[in-house]
Amino acid sequence: YAMQTPPELWDRSHIFDCKHGNMAMEMELRYYYGEMSAAQYRTVRRLQEIQSNKSAQSVSFKSC
Repeated sequence: YAMQTPPELWDRSHIFDCKHGNMAMEMELRYYYGEMSAAQYRTVRRLQEIQSNKSAQSVSFKSC
């Protein structure tokens, strides 16, 4: 599940905060190596999506 999509497509965290852009990548690696359960992973990803959707309207991809 986690590794089907290239990180640059699913990781939208850098849209609203470039400094945290690799946080989702780190979580994907933790999930991939079994340090995080699938349920935990999905929950955190969902929270990230909500957060980025709230914040991304005024910031474009190009800002990074």
